[in-house]
Amino acid sequence: MPRARTQTASGLSGLIFLLGVLATPLLQAEEPRAGFFRSIVVGDQETVRQVACIACSVRVEGVVAGNAYVLFGRLDNRGSIHGDSIVIGGILESAGPIGGNAYLVGGLLRVSASVGGDLISVLGDLDVASPDVEVGGNAWSVIGQHAGLAPESVQGTVKAVNARQAAQLLMSGLLGGVLVVALAVAACLLVLTGLCYLVLGPARLGVVAEASTESPIICFLIGLGTCFALAVVGLALAALLPISIPVVAAHATASVTGYSGLAFGIGRNLLGRLRPLPATLIASLALACLQAVPVVGWSVLVVLWNVAVGAAVMSGFGTSRDWLAQRAQGRLAVRTRAGGAND
Repeated sequence: MPRARTQTASGLSGLIFLLGVLATPLLQAEEPRAGFFRSIVVGDQETVRQVACIACSVRVEGVVAGNAYVLFGRLDNRGSIHGDSIVIGGILESAGPIGGNAYLVGGLLRVSASVGGDLISVLGDLDVASPDVEVGGNAWSVIGQHAGLAPESVQGTVKAVNARQAAQLLMSGLLGGVLVVALAVAACLLVLTGLCYLVLGPARLGVVAEASTESPIICFLIGLGTCFALAVVGLALAALLPISIPVVAAHATASVTGYSGLAFGIGRNLLGRLRPLPATLIASLALACLQAVPVVGWSVLVVLWNVAVGAAVMSGFGTSRDWLAQRAQGRLAVRTRAGGAND
């Protein structure tokens, strides 16, 4: 029995020792460190989860288990950074391995140890100490000088982009983004117009179209007043989200109904040989293309949007051309009779 107890105690001691060894790196991993106008030093026996610094410097002699961020300062890596290293407006100098990406915007990026991800310098110089330095991703220098890069040591692509090429890339990206947004908006308008046509039918859309063409100025003023009222109500009910949602939904419904009525009227007048639904969809696409034109198209958008909303409200979503006037006259008559009865 004493021998069994001795073996049990020895087993427990060994288990505790093993757990202590396994838990040592976890115990050494500290909370993220951040500094503002105060430098940060990670000692050679330390493991820090993450570091961030604004207008100061970071010196890593130990291990950073995550990312290292520096804004307007210096990052000096003499240990190991497992994540990304990002410096904006300063110097990134790494003599130790970086497991993730190394990004610099404005300044100097100098490495003499391996980088697991991309190595990118924008508006700064890229200096690689040796051709043997391995880069696991791409190595790009955008509007800056680069030296020491060896294509055979880079897993991805090696590029030096000058100012003209960068401007071309930026413009192509902007144009591509605008095109994607325009196509998405046009597709949404087509879908909404088609659904509105199927729900309301050509008769009610025709009423909305007649209201917009016969009294465009009145429709514009009604739409402008509706948008202003929506803004006032939206601010007043901003804290009451369940109440403000129906108000916004009603305005969106009026916008879609009015826009579909305009497209129906244009398609009926210009594409009378086609069936009403294809003519309406083509007119809706034409309106979307017109509104995509810079400056002029945006002005057209503002005008058409208010006219569309006003036409939908004035016609009671296609009930009759003078629906709003009839309702106003009816309420005025009721008030007049009530006032006469009180007298």
